[in-house]
Amino acid sequence: MVTIIFKAVEKCNSNCIYCGVIKKRQNVIMHVDLLREVLQKLNDYLLKYPNETLKITWHGGEVCLLGAAYFYKAIELLENSAFQQLKCVRVCGLMGMATFTDDTEAIRSEFRGLNDFFKRIRNDYFHSDPSFCELSMGMSDDYKIAIEEGATMVRIGSSIFGKRNNK
Repeated sequence: MVTIIFKAVEKCNSNCIYCGVIKKRQNVIMHVDLLREVLQKLNDYLLKYPNETLKITWHGGEVCLLGAAYFYKAIELLENSAFQQLKCVRVCGLMGMATFTDDTEAIRSEFRGLNDFFKRIRNDYFHSDPSFCELSMGMSDDYKIAIEEGATMVRIGSSIFGKRNNK
């Protein structure tokens, strides 16, 4: 199983040291057509390896970075017959972050909204696919709220390894 996390936007305020984007540009968003093309090419490649499957988690970052309209365009991709014919691609869940704030009720509300969106996508498009089961949200500072709001995966590297040293 090959796992890929797609991040649709380079604009980010996290500055994670593991991020593959070396120079982050503002307002650069992956067009949904490019996402479709990438998935098709990965599927075509994996057809040569019948025992491999591509597992995808879609990382939208903070909702305010992309806006809800982007997510609705991505839903249209799921409805596309070309996407439904990809034999080696499995969307396994969603990944998102809350806004960086000390307002725990705002964080809770955003996690609750992402969980509602996850449930809608699961019910509408993946109701018979058990591989769509991951809801990754929450980081070291807010993972407890994320778990309370339905996270199946949290990212707590700073709690384990210490705060980032961004030079």
